[in-house]
Amino acid sequence: MTNKSIEVKEKIISTQKAQANISQIISEVASGGVFYKVLRYSEPKVAIINLDDLEHGKSFICQFCLKHKK
Repeated sequence: MTNKSIEVKEKIISTQKAQANISQIISEVASGGVFYKVLRYSEPKVAIINLDDLEHGKSFICQFCLKHKK
């Protein structure tokens, strides 16, 4: 048994494009090798949160917020 690595392509698309092409996207993902990120907004949005208010094990924080924790 050999261990083959599969190259995974990441595609970033807008919500509108994802909705318009959902059948194609599902087919690509089902065949493997494609990972889609869907942007909810045309420009990135920023959310400011107080990290001290988060409860361990109960709150979700994204990987980008963790980089800015002081």
